[in-house]
Amino acid sequence: MKTLSENRHVLYAPGRGCDLSVLTDFRKELALRGFVLHLLPFSYDEGEFRAAELMAKIPPECSWWIGISLGASVLWQLSALPDAMPQRLTVINPFADRERLAKEKGFSLRGQWIFKPLDYCPRAGHIDVVISLHDQSIGAHHGLELLSAAQPAVKNLIIVKADHQINDSAAQRQLAGLLADTGETGHEAGEHCDVYSWTGGF
Repeated sequence: MKTLSENRHVLYAPGRGCDLSVLTDFRKELALRGFVLHLLPFSYDEGEFRAAELMAKIPPECSWWIGISLGASVLWQLSALPDAMPQRLTVINPFADRERLAKEKGFSLRGQWIFKPLDYCPRAGHIDVVISLHDQSIGAHHGLELLSAAQPAVKNLIIVKADHQINDSAAQRQLAGLLADTGETGHEAGEHCDVYSWTGGF
């Protein structure tokens, strides 16, 4: 198996609306650093959530999986499957339990997948959980619960001073740079820093 430094293929899972204008600068920064991005090859909330069938559609060459919001939570659950092969999993503003999130935020789950990533343990050896400080869509406790329950060799907590979609371009580029440049360690925040990272036991 190639290491992350040798395999530059990244799977990217967007949020529920599949709006590719979200995290545009983040993805551009990764591409500039030599990563090849593959878009998640299926749509959300169609039929039942059948993890094994969805997993079969994912390009096997992708050793690093990155997702935001619903996409992050889907990747978390898929990465727990026996045949899942990501070496690194990065989830940005994920939820731990979609049904609980719906109750917290007061929205209906009619026609949407109901699943609970918190009940699953990813097989990836390196996990990054990214939480936006000003996220009004998904509470930070969701990501923290996932990070606490995971048992990879390396796990990072990254806090971004931004909203749910990280609409600040500078913060997107900084986040991409941090993730691309650091395999295991975090980042000492500077005076004008928008991204803060910690590595270790959570």
